[in-house]
Formats: sequence, structure tokens, C-alpha cells
Amino acid sequence: MELRILKHGNLMGTPDAKEMLLRAGPGSDPAHQLWEEIAEIKTSFGYSGQCTSALIIDEERPEAFPALFDPSYLTVACDYMSTESIDRALEAISAAGFSPAEIKSVLVSHFHPDHFDPRLLDNLHNAVAYSHAEAYIPGCQPLDQKKFGDSIVALNTPGHGGPHTSYLLKLPKYDLAVCLAGDLVMSHAHYLAREHPLSFTDPKEGLASIATVWQELKQMKCKHALVFPGHGLPFFALEDL
Repeated sequence: MELRILKHGNLMGTPDAKEMLLRAGPGSDPAHQLWEEIAEIKTSFGYSGQCTSALIIDEERPEAFPALFDPSYLTVACDYMSTESIDRALEAISAAGFSPAEIKSVLVSHFHPDHFDPRLLDNLHNAVAYSHAEAYIPGCQPLDQKKFGDSIVALNTPGHGGPHTSYLLKLPKYDLAVCLAGDLVMSHAHYLAREHPLSFTDPKEGLASIATVWQELKQMKCKHALVFPGHGLPFFALEDL
């Protein structure tokens, strides 16, 4: 099993930003204006709003791999629906040494467009999009465990807003358990602020999902465990951090 990170995402939906939007009035014109201001400020410093994207390779299961995780290149910018997203995703696949026809699977965390751009599937003619069976996402099938075996574990991890799936895998080379967390854990800062009521759309579900992920990482019995957040740099999963 090999994991290649195509890009590390940048954080937009932090608890501080959610607090600012709440104070402006959820769904109000001032809140929409504030969001545009936040996006402009953060993107000016390189915070593109894109998500973490990864390529997973397992030569022992050619029917399921290579697989892409959250390969969208859409951003929070006003023109985020431009076709540049598709071009950049295809360029990233090529730069990783594969053609679009070689991609067999797309693992989707959730339906937000900065993570899943369904238009990309039109260019991946041999790929099937998957999510957890209980986290139904339009355009995705339940993860076929017969096809993937124990190489990938899909977890139903609600709390961010709407159906959500996180994925676990092992990298034996490093004795490492990995969680591709999607936006269940948007960043290390988001994880540290997880008790903040604005950290999740549904705080009870979010905290329960994080507890499930940490428990499953322990059960993988690897020396190390690493979390790849949806919009931040990876961090080791320590009980007290």
C-alpha cells in the first residue's frame, strides 16, 4: 500500500470563522458579505480553500486501485465552478504517473464541492465513486468491501454537515495507521477546538465520530497513527493532543 498526497488543503471553516458568521446572522446578507471578506483575506495569503487530496496505490488489488481520495480542485473563490478544477485534477493524476483511464476508484468524504466535483468522473471512465453505505452521497456507491478487502476501511462519520465518510488504511513500511479524515477533522486546530459548539454542524455527532476514528486507529495496532485533515497539514493522533 502506498499513499501519495496530491495536495494539502487550506483551512476555511475554522471555529473562529463560524463564530464570526454566527454573530453576523446565519444565512443573512451580512453573513454572506462577511464570508466573501474572509475568503478574500485568506486566499490572498495562499489559503485556496481546496481540500486535501490523495492517491492510493495497492498493486495487490488492481480491480480497486489506483484510487483517488477527494480529488476536487474547486475552491471557495467566487469562480470556483470553473473547468480549471477538472484540468488541475487531471494534471495531478498525470504528474503522479497515471493516466485517467488507470484510476479505478474515487473515495469521497462528502458532497461539498471542494471535496467532490462530480464532473471529474466524466474523465475517469474506469473509475467508480464510493462512500460509506450509511453516508449516501449522490453519484457514489457503497464501498465494495469484497473489492477492497481490508486494505481500506470506510467509517460513517457524521457531524460536519450531511453524510460524511472517513477512511482508514495501513502503511506497513512505516508501521503507520492513517486516517483520511475529510472535514470531520478540518485541521489540527479544528481538532483541538473540537469541544467548541461551533466546531461541528452537529456537535454530538461530530464528537462521537472523532471518538470512533480514534478507537479504530488504536485497533489497527500500528506503532504510529497519522490524521490527514480535510484542510490542514497532517498530525499524529496522540490521546492528549
